[in-house]
Amino acid sequence: SWVGYEGALRDYYSGTISYDEFEALVGKYETLNEDWFDVICRDAFSHNHTLSISGGSANSTYYASLGYGRDNGVLQQEKLDRYTAMLRVNLNLAKFSMMFRISGNVQERRYTPSSVGLMDYAYNTSRAVPAYNEDGSYWFYPKDMGRGFQVYFNVLNERDNSSWKMYTANVSMQTQLGYRFFDGFKADFTFSYSLNNTDDETWFGENTAYAASLRGERAEGGGRDANYMPFGGELRKSHTRNTNYMLRLQLNYTKFLDKENLHMINAALGGEISHTTYKGFEQTHRGYLKDRGMLISTFDEEVYPDFSEWLATTKEARGVLKDELTNKVSGYATLSYSYHDLYVLNANVRFDASNKFGSQANKKILPVWSVSARWNAKEDVIAHWNWVDNLAVRASFGYQGNMLDSETPELIIEKGDWDGLREYYRSSVHKFPNPNLSWEKTASVNSTVDFAFFKNRLSGSFSYFYKKTKNAFLSKQISVVNGVKSY
Repeated sequence: SWVGYEGALRDYYSGTISYDEFEALVGKYETLNEDWFDVICRDAFSHNHTLSISGGSANSTYYASLGYGRDNGVLQQEKLDRYTAMLRVNLNLAKFSMMFRISGNVQERRYTPSSVGLMDYAYNTSRAVPAYNEDGSYWFYPKDMGRGFQVYFNVLNERDNSSWKMYTANVSMQTQLGYRFFDGFKADFTFSYSLNNTDDETWFGENTAYAASLRGERAEGGGRDANYMPFGGELRKSHTRNTNYMLRLQLNYTKFLDKENLHMINAALGGEISHTTYKGFEQTHRGYLKDRGMLISTFDEEVYPDFSEWLATTKEARGVLKDELTNKVSGYATLSYSYHDLYVLNANVRFDASNKFGSQANKKILPVWSVSARWNAKEDVIAHWNWVDNLAVRASFGYQGNMLDSETPELIIEKGDWDGLREYYRSSVHKFPNPNLSWEKTASVNSTVDFAFFKNRLSGSFSYFYKKTKNAFLSKQISVVNGVKSY
């Protein structure tokens, strides 16, 4: 949009205004010095408050807390309110131990929609562009909102007539139980559960330039374009619900192999089951009347055919449902040996089976493993070198696994709407199946030398690492006769 000096010069060159009018505008802009950061931003003050209580005895302790916090954004009219609560109980007996923890938090956010771009506007807008008229009302100018024509725009008006509100409630619980069978041998059981609900609401009122662009209202009497929202505003709502639970059982064994307690081994064996569900729904409503009982208007399809077309062809208008499920079973084992802090050897192995793996990959159950070692040379062969404070060598080799959430072992069909012309329901291939889907595995080699000399005046380390990935996830172009263009 042409505003400020550039707009005046353009209007003069096009003959829209005379030279005297151009000179008057230049004189006006010379006196303008709009500080957009001062208009849009503020000095933010935030505060947090916590009330807690704790107590217990030699064998048991408890802790409880309540909290409240307000984070005021640097952009005017933006804030975040946060409420928290937590309770933790610990119990330690001769052979039995327990920890129970439950916590919850609620967050309420009130922001300006990111598409308004308040901070970018403050950075990029000329000081010769005013925010207000001389009578204190907002100053509007023509701007293209992305539809190929201009509507009247003022960024403060967009801020005042739009909002982005988010409400999040989360509760989580964790229980840990431990039992010591005898010295060095212990079993630990862990159960955790979490529930998260999020409601997201973005609103653009009918007085915004965004709403005017949907109505097709051209600035300066330019007529109308296609009308995708006859009146009212737009409301985008989404709701998500995420639940997760995890069960883990682990056996731990620690033992010195000699009377001098020089040789020590540590071993752990465990298994884990996890379950995650994600459900969501989002929908966009047009014709929303916030100040009239939050009504959503109805329209005559024959009078407003453009809006009817948007309503019939846009999936967000009809509503989008999401439902995801992830189940995972894992097993792992660790073994370590150390001798008098001179030599340390470690070995780890883990395997996972998930509904995201292909059916053939589940039969393979390829493990992910690693080995590592450390040698303390200072305390071993050069203990008499007084000028050496530390000299140690570390090395490791192993495989790391990665699984992309976007991949699937099953064919996923996206079921579409009714096709009135052909008289059947449309469907399309959303994801092509991959029955061989398994870990993307990365082999890593790491080695490091740590040193410190002259009473630690000179210290540092030298490291070398090498990585190589196998079964990497790549996208490949395929023939459209398969129903998709890439796989």
